[in-house]
Amino acid sequence: MIKNGKPKSLATIILMTLLASVLAFFTVRVSLDHDRDIIVINTIQHVANNMEFRELKELAEAMAAEEADSDRAANILRKMGYYSEIDNGNNITPLIASGCCVIFGLLACYFVYDNNKKYNTLFLELSTWAEDIANGKFTGGYEVYGEGAFAVFVKQFNIMERSTEGMVNSLQKEKEHIREFIANISHQLKTPLATLSLYQEMIYEDNFNNEIGEKSKICLNQINRMEWLVNTLLKIAKFDASTIKLNYQKNILLQTIKHGVEMAFSENGDKDVELSYQGDLTSKVYHDPYWLAEAIENIVKNAIKWVPHDGEIVITIEKGEALVIISIEDNGGGFAEQDIPHLFDRFYTTRKNRSSKLKGVGIGLALVKAIVDTHNGNIKAYNGVRGAVFKISIPILEN
Repeated sequence: MIKNGKPKSLATIILMTLLASVLAFFTVRVSLDHDRDIIVINTIQHVANNMEFRELKELAEAMAAEEADSDRAANILRKMGYYSEIDNGNNITPLIASGCCVIFGLLACYFVYDNNKKYNTLFLELSTWAEDIANGKFTGGYEVYGEGAFAVFVKQFNIMERSTEGMVNSLQKEKEHIREFIANISHQLKTPLATLSLYQEMIYEDNFNNEIGEKSKICLNQINRMEWLVNTLLKIAKFDASTIKLNYQKNILLQTIKHGVEMAFSENGDKDVELSYQGDLTSKVYHDPYWLAEAIENIVKNAIKWVPHDGEIVITIEKGEALVIISIEDNGGGFAEQDIPHLFDRFYTTRKNRSSKLKGVGIGLALVKAIVDTHNGNIKAYNGVRGAVFKISIPILEN
């Protein structure tokens, strides 16, 4: 017997069987008492008719009308020597019937218990099998013999496993092709950009104090911008193709954040911005230091871009039981409400960006989202009291 997926204990089954046997005993006993009354009435009528016992005739008529007790008539018949007709099987029959009920009940309960135990084991094996398939472990199928609904179910499960394995292998091959394709594109794009950058630097060094040098500097800045754009697009493409595997390390989170902040300020060092850190500054969590630092770098770059001179950026770390939250808040005025749902869309530029000289291309925050998603985290942006707020939530892993 199954309750909530678990077989009941043997003691419970025996108790239920005994209760059923007691009920069967009383049922048989009532039935036999009724039969005994009929036997007594028939015997009394027979004796009375043959031997002209008026008292027995009246007693039989009263018993037939259920106005007299059969025990009185039975005692009279016993005194006259009619034992077999009255007592034969009267005591032993209920015991035999109850014993049969007990044996049948125990056998039935054992059959149900053993059958459910067997199917419970089979379904546990199927559950483990399904979990293996979900984790990409293919065992080659489950052998089942015979017919019936369960056999059909297992056969269909085998078909599903083979189909899933084929699709996984196909996707793996496709991923390998994408990885090779991205590597080739990366090489083909980076090589000419590096060559252009090298020659522009040489021209600038030879002409840094004249008009040619000034134009060479402009060209060099645009080449560097194009190189950053290509590299960022290639990184996003790698995340899309799931070809990047994170290198999780249990490091102090503040160190990773500071590394990203330093990279952001190294490219925007001409702006005087006050930076402060708050919260749990000593917590260690598993994360990829390289990629998370790059995500922080892109957010801080965005903040530096829009805060005024003598602006302020506040970074807060909050560690809970399941998540660690990194908040980056600035006093740069925030976003237009219409822009907030699209901030992490690729190539989306905000209204503020379109009307400014500091134009962007709208892929930095898209890369940030790809990095956070790969950490199984979440990122959101909204307007705070003084400016924009970015919140990164990353699950705390045990290993």
